[in-house]
Amino acid sequence: MALLRASSAQSAIITFCTKHFKIDSTTALRISQTARDVATEILGKEQSEAAFKSELARRFDEVKAVGEQQWCADQRMALAGDEVQIFRE
Repeated sequence: MALLRASSAQSAIITFCTKHFKIDSTTALRISQTARDVATEILGKEQSEAAFKSELARRFDEVKAVGEQQWCADQRMALAGDEVQIFRE
């Protein structure tokens, strides 16, 4: 589900990218939580939580496979044109 992918990406940005870049963690957390809230409304609490847990594990494996710093740099570049700026530098 796209909502949970978005939420896991924001969670990974908060977890890994604050070591390498200045991050607006408050905004990233809000985006992550909003996406999870909507997913919960659609899927129900239990199914949403299980799906998020699985997606978060997949995302963290992705970060480890690519390398923390490279993954964060890729996210920074991909999100550079967005109206809401998660990366602050």
